[in-house]
Amino acid sequence: MTDQQVEENSDMVLFSEKERKAIIDSGEYPGSIYSHVFYNPSEGVFGIKLITDNREWVKFNAKGEILGTLASEENPHHTSWKMVEKELESNYFTKKPSALYIRYFAKQTYNWSRLNPFAGIGSTTGGVELNWLWIGEAFMELKLAKENIIFKTGCKLSESHGYQTVVSSYRVPKEYTQGKEVVFLYQNKYNGNEENAGWYIIIEK
Repeated sequence: MTDQQVEENSDMVLFSEKERKAIIDSGEYPGSIYSHVFYNPSEGVFGIKLITDNREWVKFNAKGEILGTLASEENPHHTSWKMVEKELESNYFTKKPSALYIRYFAKQTYNWSRLNPFAGIGSTTGGVELNWLWIGEAFMELKLAKENIIFKTGCKLSESHGYQTVVSSYRVPKEYTQGKEVVFLYQNKYNGNEENAGWYIIIEK
């Protein structure tokens, strides 16, 4: 739908500044949930915030048709919006078949610095980057009701965390899509993923 980067927002964006302050001051706020996409049930449209100079909210329908930008008074914390939650809260995946998994990992760049016995000494991160073995591309399989699809994305392989990708998936509730199976995929530009970066919509035929 777009090759622009998309901003991730917490559920706190759904409240006005006054409401956010009251929630935080109450001490009962359980912590933020983050998402790239929100839904307005009264209008039947989705909204994402593009990382551009103007940080504009863009609205679109379940067919992937861009309907324009949101005026300031239409933004999520001014109207009745809902968060579309991620299918998975982690960007770490395995090769074990699931709703979204890595079918094949193509190694491209080895992390030679991890072989340096002095690397990481004095680092404020404790040498966390030494944990990575390879940077490459993951060919991921997304399971759908009628057919599965395979796509590629940037990926790192580490000893302790396994495969870390730069993809977020959202399996949209069917009450938002008139019963159609719709999945949103977002890929950012980390790990040299510029070629694949963008916001994608997969729609049941």
